[in-house]
Amino acid sequence: MALYKYTARAVGGKVIDGTMQANDKQELFNKLQKENCYLMDYSEIKENAVIKGGTKLKTKDLTFFCRQMQAMLAAGITVVKALDLIYQKTENPKLKKVYMDLFETVQKGSSLSEAMTKQGATFPKLLINMVYYGETGGNLDSVMIQMADHYIKESKTKNQVKSAMMYPMILCVVAVFVVALLMLFVVPMIMENIQTEDIPLITKIVVGFSDFCRNYWYIILVVIAAVFISFKFLKRTEGFRKWLDKVKVKIPIFGKLQRTVLTTRFSRTLASLYRSGVPLIEGITTSVRVLNNSYLTEMFNGVIEDLKHGTSLYVAINKLNFFDPMFLSMVYVGEESGSLDSVLEKTSAFFDDEADAAIKKMVTMIEPIMIVVLAVIVGVVIVAIILPMYQGMGA
Repeated sequence: MALYKYTARAVGGKVIDGTMQANDKQELFNKLQKENCYLMDYSEIKENAVIKGGTKLKTKDLTFFCRQMQAMLAAGITVVKALDLIYQKTENPKLKKVYMDLFETVQKGSSLSEAMTKQGATFPKLLINMVYYGETGGNLDSVMIQMADHYIKESKTKNQVKSAMMYPMILCVVAVFVVALLMLFVVPMIMENIQTEDIPLITKIVVGFSDFCRNYWYIILVVIAAVFISFKFLKRTEGFRKWLDKVKVKIPIFGKLQRTVLTTRFSRTLASLYRSGVPLIEGITTSVRVLNNSYLTEMFNGVIEDLKHGTSLYVAINKLNFFDPMFLSMVYVGEESGSLDSVLEKTSAFFDDEADAAIKKMVTMIEPIMIVVLAVIVGVVIVAIILPMYQGMGA
């Protein structure tokens, strides 16, 4: 779905300028023709040329927006009035600006999906597409509650992953702090009272590293900053980003969790789109884009080509060697029974539980590993200090 800027001539000869969403030029022409307008000129508004919204909505804000819209639309309130009421109830200045822009754009004659598109990155593509099909099918209220449930589950999955990674990150910070404390203060203070002649090799290594940290600490900081900046820069390049996304799904332990989470999001998103009447190919394209994994996006290019040539979804995605056999079996059953949307919804619920179990298992494995690593570091330093002390007492 793209946003077009057009110039058209109405029946009375009046020239009209405006914007409209359409899949291609032909659909744009047909839509204007239904409004008794003749298309004179058009141009596609690129994503980076769209007017940027004041802020990118968080998941909780999207949930609130969808729930409020559904409740008011179900009560018979128009879209314009609903946006006005949401604007009045919102206290956050940035969100008020977003809702005011939506209200003014819709009031001027644009559809809600067009108004959301003009906000740039404020609203996710998935929500914009769902709103468009809800407007087309006349079931915008049910689409809104469906998307509210979708974002609640998305938020739950993200919070589970963040909670799982929090403890290992804390242990990493503690490990760095302990090593810095030992190298900069403890080791030099103790070694002042120990003869440095004929000391064990392990002590020489620890003392050398401690001296380097004390004398050249600024080099360490520069190297860390350079690595961080280089990583941020490389992430913007397509090749590195694709490689990093591949590593995320291939790495032991964490990779399995990533694949489970991606399977959950893919099946849930595709189920929502398919239930709302979105064509399968377009639904898959949008669902993969939501995953935000360039490696998987490239893999799915072949799936989309196979679907265009009449291949079933099960056969197409089975070639990827990415999804769990359970997921593939459910897709096959859904296609054969003609209930792909409901089967995918149940599958996403199943993999939600699988992701929860995988997260707990990962934390259970990471915790002792991090503790052992920290204990080894401290132990090496203690041994390096104690050995020359025993040698001195023996002498």
